[in-house]
Amino acid sequence: MSRRKGKAEIGDLLEEILVDCSGDDEEFWAFREAFAEHGGFPQDAFVAGQRLSVREVDYDGNVLRGLVAICRTERGEIHRVGLVDVTFPESAEIHRYLAAYRSWLGISEPKSPRAGTRRGGTRPPKKT
Repeated sequence: MSRRKGKAEIGDLLEEILVDCSGDDEEFWAFREAFAEHGGFPQDAFVAGQRLSVREVDYDGNVLRGLVAICRTERGEIHRVGLVDVTFPESAEIHRYLAAYRSWLGISEPKSPRAGTRRGGTRPPKKT
């Protein structure tokens, strides 16, 4: 997808999500509802290069914190992390909504990590 087409699609999605909102608080709630409706949870994701499962996206009314992802690690631990720190596979529908949320916040899109990679994009050496 071209960068120009991607920006146009994000603009259309933002318009759809924020159509009747007035103020940041209502806009955060609108994003929360969009994620609830279109997120398809649970979703596989990465936070700081670690694979986990996002169970839902929530907003507690704190505009400084914004949206949070309720995540479960492979060990079963539950964590709340800022949604902007989460990456979803580009093939997932939720990726578009996260891109729109980041755009609305003025945050650029990070590169999506691949399964089995560490920071820097290389696999760890196998032990022999």
